[in-house]
Amino acid sequence: MNLRLARRIIALALMTAPVALNGCKEDRSAGGSSGGKSDAPVDRVAIVDLDRVANELGWMREMQNNVSNLSNSIRNDYTRLAQSYEQQLQQKKKDLGIKDTDTNEDISKKLTPQQQQELAVMFNGGRQSLMQVQQEANQRLMTYQQEWAKQYREALQPLIRQVAQDHKASLVIAQTPAILFTEPTVDLTNAVADAARAKPPTLHAVPLPQIQVPGTIGAASTLPAMSTTLPTMTTTPTTRP
Repeated sequence: MNLRLARRIIALALMTAPVALNGCKEDRSAGGSSGGKSDAPVDRVAIVDLDRVANELGWMREMQNNVSNLSNSIRNDYTRLAQSYEQQLQQKKKDLGIKDTDTNEDISKKLTPQQQQELAVMFNGGRQSLMQVQQEANQRLMTYQQEWAKQYREALQPLIRQVAQDHKASLVIAQTPAILFTEPTVDLTNAVADAARAKPPTLHAVPLPQIQVPGTIGAASTLPAMSTTLPTMTTTPTTRP
């Protein structure tokens, strides 16, 4: 997974909901009005580029490293499983007296129809199991990325709320391509990043995915194929250059 994809995943998860700050709003019920117009100030809307905040805190790079390590581990486990299935298939052929040099005609003569059926079921079962493992591994990897992005969003929300209150903003929305222009005074990105460095938010570790697969082709019992151990994401942001 490249850095651009990691950024898109984090940005998508982080911007799923704006941070509403009702506690910062002025009380419009207090004081009178003249000519039907309220004297209360208009709510101030602020912007935070959550993608840039994650970059500055080093979260983007760290998640990319963890996902890359997990992806490599899954690939290695998949290779070992495929090799195990191949060894089982070769052992079955050996038990049936089949040689590598045997032609299809030779195999037909050596095996009964039932034995041929057993061998075909074993071959197709192993191939199907590998396809299912690959599909599940891809889904678990994507979920792992999304869960980390969710942790980032939830960890930043209290800081964004406090920064917004300090800057008298009543609503904070995530910077998106749909926002074409904002005044620099309403961009709280640097303030949020600085606040996160001063008081690092707590990130709860995302558990590594476990994928259950048959250890033996056609066996009822299952063994975990993914036995990965990755370093836990740190919660201390990096220092801005």
